[in-house]
Amino acid sequence: MKPNNYNSRIHSFQKEKDDTSQQRYLIPQKYQFHTHLYLVDIRNDSEDGDTLPHQDESRSDFSVEEGSQPFSQSELNDMARDLGLSKHGAELLGSRLKNKILLTPGTSFSWYRHREKGFTQFFSKEGNLVYCNDVQGIIKCFDIEYDPSEWRLFIYSSKTSLKAVFLHNGNSFASLPLGHTVHLEENYNDLSMILEKINYKEHRWNDLETAKC
Repeated sequence: MKPNNYNSRIHSFQKEKDDTSQQRYLIPQKYQFHTHLYLVDIRNDSEDGDTLPHQDESRSDFSVEEGSQPFSQSELNDMARDLGLSKHGAELLGSRLKNKILLTPGTSFSWYRHREKGFTQFFSKEGNLVYCNDVQGIIKCFDIEYDPSEWRLFIYSSKTSLKAVFLHNGNSFASLPLGHTVHLEENYNDLSMILEKINYKEHRWNDLETAKC
């Protein structure tokens, strides 16, 4: 048997008709704001043929709810990263948001065109090989606590290039490029050279994965 207050907890409106061809909806007590609004009359549109005009959202008088919150510098950076935008795309996004007054004062986006400058110090070039010379340093740039046991090295090779990438075991962080070269193959000598340059033995990573394309 249902409790006595079951009807008062029903979320749907109870409908009834009167002699004037109007529909009445009984509003549950929890939705009442004033006692004199207990009944709401809705005219039967099917009989008088009245319809609501079509609302074009592209009209110039279409208004947006006030109180929109502009993006801060960190929020803009996070959005550009999550969308995987290029330097040009991130700068274009910032420009569009600024034109719409959707950036907080002082938020900058022009630096995206030179955003790699903060990381060049962690990479060296030797012949055709570009490799990371400070794995802990580049991880620290992203405010990540470095634990070698939580990372693994993945080496990917094709007919024209060889790449070394740092992967997090729990996939909590994005991959980090540690080495890239052309005109090398996945053989013992070339792999040994890359592992030596990125100090593989020093970091004592548990896993090393390789793949060919």
